[in-house]
Amino acid sequence: MPEMAPEAMEALSSSVRRLRTLLEGDLTRQLDRRFRLSVPSAKAGLDAKELALRNRLEGWFAERARARREGGEAGLDARASVESEMASNALLRLFLLRQLEACGVSRPAVLTGGWSSKGYLEFRSHGPGLTDGQGKDDYEGLDFLLKLLFEELAIDLPGLYGERPLDRYFTLSPAALREIVAVLNAPELATAWQDDTTLGWVYQFWNDPQREAIDARIGPRGKVDAHEIASKTQLFTEQYMVEWLLENSLGRIALDMRKAREARHSDQPKAPPPWPMFIHNAASLDGELPSRLAELRVLDPACGSGHFLAGAFDLLVPLYREEARDAGNEMSDEQIAESILRNNLHGIDIDSRAVQVAAAVLYLKARRLAPRGRIPPMNLVSTAFDLDGLAPDDPALAALARAFPSGRGDVTEAVRALRHVGVRGSLMRFRHEQAPPLLFEESDPSVSVERFVTNHTGADDLGVRFDGTQLAAGLRLQRLLVEGRYDVVVFNPPYLATSKIDLPTSVLVEAFGDSPDLFAAFVQRAFELCKPNGLIAFVALSNWMFLSTFRDTRERMLAGHILLLADVGKGAFRRASKLIQSAMVVASPKHQPESKSFAARVGTRDTISALQTVEIADALKNEANYTPFDPGVFARVEGAPLLFWLDPAFMRRYGELPKIDDVADCQGGIATTNNERFLRAIWEVPHHLARAAATDQPGPFLPYLKGAEGREWIEPYRWVLRAEHRALELRVLLPNVRVERPSLLGVAYTTIGHRFGTRLHTVTSVRDVSGASVFPASEVTAEALVCALNRSVVRDLASALNPTVNFQLGDVRRLPFDPVEGAAEVVARLRVAFTGHERGNELSIDYRAPEPTTWESTQSWAQRAVDRPTGQALPVPSFVEEAPQPWLAVSHALGVALGRFDVGGGIAESGASGLPDGILLLGPESPALNHEACAALRHAWRVAGDNIGREGELGAYLRKSFFPEHRSLYEGRPIHLPLSSAKRAYVAYVCVHSLRSNTLSVLLAEYLMPEKRRIEGELTDLREARQAGRTKGATEKRFTEVQKLLEELDEFIASVTEIAEKGPPPPDDKTTRREVDARYEMDLDDGVLVNSAALWPLLEPQWKEPKKWWKELANAQGKKDYDWSHLAARYFPTRVRKKCQENPSFAVAHKCFWALHSGKAYAWELRLQDEIGPNFTIDEPGSADARASFLKEHEREAREILTKEMKRRERRDAKGDDADAGPLFQESDPGQDLEGADA
Repeated sequence: MPEMAPEAMEALSSSVRRLRTLLEGDLTRQLDRRFRLSVPSAKAGLDAKELALRNRLEGWFAERARARREGGEAGLDARASVESEMASNALLRLFLLRQLEACGVSRPAVLTGGWSSKGYLEFRSHGPGLTDGQGKDDYEGLDFLLKLLFEELAIDLPGLYGERPLDRYFTLSPAALREIVAVLNAPELATAWQDDTTLGWVYQFWNDPQREAIDARIGPRGKVDAHEIASKTQLFTEQYMVEWLLENSLGRIALDMRKAREARHSDQPKAPPPWPMFIHNAASLDGELPSRLAELRVLDPACGSGHFLAGAFDLLVPLYREEARDAGNEMSDEQIAESILRNNLHGIDIDSRAVQVAAAVLYLKARRLAPRGRIPPMNLVSTAFDLDGLAPDDPALAALARAFPSGRGDVTEAVRALRHVGVRGSLMRFRHEQAPPLLFEESDPSVSVERFVTNHTGADDLGVRFDGTQLAAGLRLQRLLVEGRYDVVVFNPPYLATSKIDLPTSVLVEAFGDSPDLFAAFVQRAFELCKPNGLIAFVALSNWMFLSTFRDTRERMLAGHILLLADVGKGAFRRASKLIQSAMVVASPKHQPESKSFAARVGTRDTISALQTVEIADALKNEANYTPFDPGVFARVEGAPLLFWLDPAFMRRYGELPKIDDVADCQGGIATTNNERFLRAIWEVPHHLARAAATDQPGPFLPYLKGAEGREWIEPYRWVLRAEHRALELRVLLPNVRVERPSLLGVAYTTIGHRFGTRLHTVTSVRDVSGASVFPASEVTAEALVCALNRSVVRDLASALNPTVNFQLGDVRRLPFDPVEGAAEVVARLRVAFTGHERGNELSIDYRAPEPTTWESTQSWAQRAVDRPTGQALPVPSFVEEAPQPWLAVSHALGVALGRFDVGGGIAESGASGLPDGILLLGPESPALNHEACAALRHAWRVAGDNIGREGELGAYLRKSFFPEHRSLYEGRPIHLPLSSAKRAYVAYVCVHSLRSNTLSVLLAEYLMPEKRRIEGELTDLREARQAGRTKGATEKRFTEVQKLLEELDEFIASVTEIAEKGPPPPDDKTTRREVDARYEMDLDDGVLVNSAALWPLLEPQWKEPKKWWKELANAQGKKDYDWSHLAARYFPTRVRKKCQENPSFAVAHKCFWALHSGKAYAWELRLQDEIGPNFTIDEPGSADARASFLKEHEREAREILTKEMKRRERRDAKGDDADAGPLFQESDPGQDLEGADA
């Protein structure tokens, strides 16, 4: 089958999206124009006929809304849903007809060429009266011709082309029809019409906007409405997946049937069929097989648009021919097509439109094979069913019951038997010993109901027609869902946790039992529906092989027999998230202990290529990629993870080795919920405070361990937590948070990323959720832990146990502890190299100056050391020194000039040794570079300038190229700020640690204004030279240059002046203006990012983000609320004061806790007296008076608070264990329920 070209697929996607918007809008407008639905019916001015039609339509909309209410869909717009369904139906009808024309089934062509097509021109010649247009947008008879074609196609495809009651309400406009015809004839879609999967892609592309809207609405924690399950979980199966799964399941059974025929007739074995995906080494089936192909049944329980069923059709056609030849018979293509549709293929889906597409695709297949053959009724069922949402006494059910033959059946009982079928679909389980409710005399009630509802297509029977159709489908479903009936169950199941479905718990339990995910439920159901000697085959996300959620699924698979398992990695689906990792399986419900299992791991887990699916398909065809594996090995591993690619010897030892949970304590961390507020990089805070925190000295900060961010083996000290008064501000915000600094060093592990790794702590730290760690027990060292966990085989095991980007505590606890010989020596060498590396790293508190490092090569050596076989000596040390990047010498020298670093190396405790005022002004001449403090800078440039200078001279490099590298080095929190004019002709570097309250004023008075006077003087000289006529050309050029410099400098001075004296201006009219004018003052407690926001006009020429941050700070909306900062209080005092009244943690931040929340302040003060000392007080401006006032005026409340605190201490002492009330932890907010005591 020819495949659609990639560019055609992109064009198809964009065209379908555009047509969806067009058609839905077109139908909406027509309905409004015809029935005036926007006004009450009594005022619509409709004639009696139109008014009756409108009333029936609105009554049906109301019924649908009532039916969906129980499923959490009370707010569903039934009208919009119907309009979308009718629009998609119109589009699918036309797309299928275009395909039928392309393959020669529908002749002469009508849509191919549109109003110029052969079919239309013939029609026009025979019926000119039907084609005379009244205007350029008229149908010109094409709509009438299409209606005739649709009536003919409805004989075989009643679901898609049959007359519907709503057809008389909805009609495409001439303009919309013309637009569709234009798309159907677009040259870029030329390769789409011979591809049998086109219709399925059309439906997926139609649904894409709805799925995207659902994803955007629910986010990571929201829930899906029951009616959204189909749209949310739809994922079109790739062709190579269809071929691999079918050839190795349906094909394998068919070949076993062929072998049985050959054995019966002593025939010579035939050559294998030309199936490129068929894996010959996989096991044959053990047991009874169908005697002939007509008895072989295939089911897709989540068939969607029928991709598997279409693939099975193609696979079965040559097999039928072969079987007939073997029997000495002839079988026509018409007979083959009819037998396949009647006997072999079965499909179920909860999406009615998808089932219509599946029927259309199979019809196309049958017509390609046998253009004049008979199309039998297909075994396809949609379970789109919402009658169970109606109350038993709903008038709609009563109307349906009245419409049935008098005295026959119980509609209510029939509906009850189909409860939740619209959500469950193939997961329904019927009690087949009970006959369905008797609605007719015939033995097959579904056939009778279908015959009945086809006679109720009138506009006054909307409810009966639709409700009866649902009832018929539900009864047909009962015929299909017979356990143990199918030889092959092949599917691409929906992947959605049942807890993510917005249904009451009781309904979820009734619908899905204890299945945690729809995927797991479908696998279990597939085993039930499959014959014991049959095969199930599916593609799904690969995490079912590892996650504990799917342990029961794995154990059920291992109880049978896995024939083939293919892990295809990321990018296996072209139209899905590239992060998704997928796997395919062929398995038997029956255990076959003597048969081998084969597996392949192909594709990528990292970078995805543009031809990823092609590369995966090619790899799957290569039998050399498949290796045998013993599923029993994994059954012995806790959780039964299917890690077939890992070393079998290691996996066999896994059960014998102690686990990390046996030898270490695995601990998580905290989430501050606002890292910009509570965390600071160590270079943002004064050096002596960062060092004090590292050495466990008293101070306002605690070391904080974040995520790995690519680091391994040893964790550098880089972050601190604002923790004044035992982290009071954070604890008031998050009363149940546990801020704990452990007493010993541990080993942090990767929590985010695809590569698992561990690293030793360098300082005892409070841990982030991304800094989760393991702490050694008495018999184990941290050195032993880090080496054991960094073995490559353990890294692979960890990644396999959880192939997502998040490693959990549970994943680490079940890793094996296999000690590495010589671990202490390995870590000792790592520490030596790490210490040297930190001496040359500006971000380290131990920084001295740039120097060569062996850190990278030492880590590589360590990896080889821990991966070596037991008993083998450590690798010979061979460490390569890497020279520092040349620009780092200039960076260091600039730090010396600005007072950040000492001339002799290391971080300066004060800026006294740097430039006067801590300002380096660079301009066209940059005389400041000649200052004694810049001697090191000039020397560094002479040595390294040729290797880094893009502008050729030091001043130009610092003005235009240095800052991006500096910002990157400092991880987006730079300490040297380049206050710049618009075109960077002038740049004043200041270090945040030297920036004082008068720095901007000094910059103006001592640097910019003298430069302005110098420029003005030069302009005066140039004017005189022009008047004298000296060197006219050079003078004019220089005059123009200097004039532009002066203009740029004036703008720069104006910006500096405004910020220095009033504050930052708003970037645009959507940004809130500052409430008050105030001088700019740096407050390092706010951090670099917030402080830089107020300087945004001066930083924008080099750094765009501060402008965005100022807009967020000024507007203070949602999560981007910086009103905890001193800067916000400086420029928005009224708003911040109100926030402090609403949010006690803001009051702590702004030193008004006692003034605004006296009760909470007193409760926390008592708690902290227990933790810090009996004389501790929360000291703020006016706190003494506020405390005295509270104790006097709220004496009763104060006694209650004190009593509550004393009881807490008594409970703690009685336990003899303060783990739940340790130095920086409180079990609950001590000030809760005491708002009435606040002053």
